[in-house]
Amino acid sequence: MAHALFDHYYKRFKKAVDNLGVKGKLKKLSRLVEKRLEKEQTSFVREILGELYELLSYALADSGEGLGYPFEVPALRFYERCLAVEGPVYDLIHRCADQYTYLKILCDVQDVLRLLHPPPAVRGKIHHDADRIRERERCSKGLARR
Repeated sequence: MAHALFDHYYKRFKKAVDNLGVKGKLKKLSRLVEKRLEKEQTSFVREILGELYELLSYALADSGEGLGYPFEVPALRFYERCLAVEGPVYDLIHRCADQYTYLKILCDVQDVLRLLHPPPAVRGKIHHDADRIRERERCSKGLARR
């Protein structure tokens, strides 16, 4: 029954998110941040990179219990975590601007997260599918309680 609730929209949503390549790009940037953090000597930049690394770790974290699809929807959780870190990344950029510091890697992370907001026609489909999956997830949890 759960497959019937999720299959169409979840498969389309997961494919759209996967095709954007956000996860792979964020993993690569996370490794770069980690390397740069080890070598950085300026305390302000170390602080910013540390916060950025935490945000990336959160976005890339596995949040599931290992039950797998359709009991978990990992692509949706990843998408939601990415949306959640966009604001803090933007705040880090402003903190750097206030200190007249430019961190290219920080701007690269912001650019990758922006991939989740493609042109309106595609963005609308991704966002609507995310909403549909959330709705079906609530329904399936309600059915499971009965």
